[in-house]
Amino acid sequence: MQQHVSSIMLAGTILPTPFQEALGVPMLCLPIGRTGSMLDAWRRVLGQLDRNQNVRLVVKSPAELKQVSALVKSQSGHTDGPAIDVIREPGAWRGVAGLLHDLTRDRQTTEIVVVCEAHCHPPRSLQPMLEAMSDDTIGVVGITERGEPAGVYAFRIEAFDGVSRIGYCDLKEQLLPILNERGLKVIAQPVSERVQRLRDLDSYLAAVRASLRIKGETESFTRRVAALADVSPSATLDGFCVIEPGATIEDGAVIHDSVVLSGAVVGGGAVVSRSVVGPRVRVKPRSQVVHDVLPSPRGAADDMLQVIISESGSTSAA
Repeated sequence: MQQHVSSIMLAGTILPTPFQEALGVPMLCLPIGRTGSMLDAWRRVLGQLDRNQNVRLVVKSPAELKQVSALVKSQSGHTDGPAIDVIREPGAWRGVAGLLHDLTRDRQTTEIVVVCEAHCHPPRSLQPMLEAMSDDTIGVVGITERGEPAGVYAFRIEAFDGVSRIGYCDLKEQLLPILNERGLKVIAQPVSERVQRLRDLDSYLAAVRASLRIKGETESFTRRVAALADVSPSATLDGFCVIEPGATIEDGAVIHDSVVLSGAVVGGGAVVSRSVVGPRVRVKPRSQVVHDVLPSPRGAADDMLQVIISESGSTSAA
């Protein structure tokens, strides 16, 4: 009999990086791949496990709660995959294992909980973890082919019974040793060739590059240009590029190995290389931006989400 799966995505337990704070956009809302965002990528992978599950996505700050919730709402009825509830961390200073204990008290003991670090790019499939969950196994740690943690785990609900209702309990440094002391079996299972943690400009661009790469004898890339983006015919898009809805690329501008987010304007003749241009940022004409993150003006993230909602067809931009 197939066991029911529930998933918890942990975004709030990881403090925002300077890269995320500069952009003013949660990592899950950033574009990745040929369609969609990081959130879309995770949703598709989790949907392979159980489309009827309800995913709990845990965030830390009110701003992140607002932005991620708006993105989830904009996708309602337009995206395949399980439903997602976005919540703030229910308790302070609980640690990952403490948080998982608190979030699973209403779950049935027969369920398997899949835990995902939302700032990692998802592997193609999480099914190998579930297949490795035998009757005598209480937990599975997803690893890479090199033996590195891949940011994904699967546990039976009773794995969290030994966690205190009060106080701090870490997952890797405290819960796993507790399970070992109790004689409960936790195994490692390869799920991906390598792990991509999106923590800074270089790791984010590397993930975008990999997701847009076309396999073949010579390296080439697709370019993701939104239907509501305004790209001048005289502009040049080189390498891998993502141009979000509402962005404007003016005459003679050059975009190379970069991401331009919603509402941004790259002026005529400007060059943007190996960079991310934040929402509603204006790059001056004939200027050069190389290996940089251009921070968003205050309030730009809300405008970006309005454009995304408009493109999805669920509502109109304000």
